Amino acid sequence: MQELLTLLDKDLIYDGHEIIDGTFVITAHSGNPVCKCRYCGKESASVHSVYRRSVQDLPIQGHTTTLVLTARKMFCKNPQCGHKTFSETFSFLDRNAKKTDRLKEQILNVALETSSVAAADTLKREAIQASKSTVCLLLKKIAPPVDN
Repeated sequence: MQELLTLLDKDLIYDGHEIIDGTFVITAHSGNPVCKCRYCGKESASVHSVYRRSVQDLPIQGHTTTLVLTARKMFCKNPQCGHKTFSETFSFLDRNAKKTDRLKEQILNVALETSSVAAADTLKREAIQASKSTVCLLLKKIAPPVDN
């Protein structure tokens, strides 16, 4: 299982897994001792607190997969930074994302071939939870701007 997590991020450490109501739930945390402040870029090893963050990933053997990440809130040690704390970021997730980048890519691959309704149905059969509106929002993010 550690090898699968390494495909997402080399610093992820596998904590455990279980199947809950047909969903494959994998728990992990970052093994990186320091985090960079996303506001000023200074590294910090000073932990303020921890919290759990759940995100959907690619299905495993026909089961919806949820990653439960133990993320850290860190103190920023830069006196010039306007933020005293910041949240740990993961390379495979956008800020506040509920789906991994590789899952969003899979959704877009299906959505570019069909309508959003058909894509949502196809994804559901593949154990990916993505509504029609989710598909449309992802498509809007990749659409080039239109000149008037």
